[in-house]
Amino acid sequence: MSDNGKYPSPFVEDGYTDSAYLAGVEQMHPPLRFAFRPASLAEQNSYNRETSRLKDAELERYVSRWMAGRLVSWDLAQAISPKSVAQLKPRLFYRLHGVILGNEAPDADPNWSLAKVEAAEADLEAAAAAGKPLTEYVQERDVKN
Repeated sequence: MSDNGKYPSPFVEDGYTDSAYLAGVEQMHPPLRFAFRPASLAEQNSYNRETSRLKDAELERYVSRWMAGRLVSWDLAQAISPKSVAQLKPRLFYRLHGVILGNEAPDADPNWSLAKVEAAEADLEAAAAAGKPLTEYVQERDVKN
């Protein structure tokens, strides 16, 4: 975590693990708490090159295997595997994918303190006002501080 305790490190280093929370959606899927190894820029580029050349079932297998390989743990009853990842409901699958790939922020965990939630919401609003992704906004802010 960075010094302010609200954000993971802005750097992706070998062996780095982050934890996240995705809120449940009533009548769709339960909440999900998980730990994962975030993708570095080089890993994202490699992933993008590979997925751009694959089609249909081959693409689905590759993405599910890639995601399962990045997940360290989750609070679902089924063990992490390419098969269990592929069986996630689509909305949960794509949210999880976005967080692991680094293109989407996880949700505020209801176990967080009110101050932490308010600070995270303020950063989301400030990033949107600046027209920047949250991760870029936070990195720039942390460098200034």
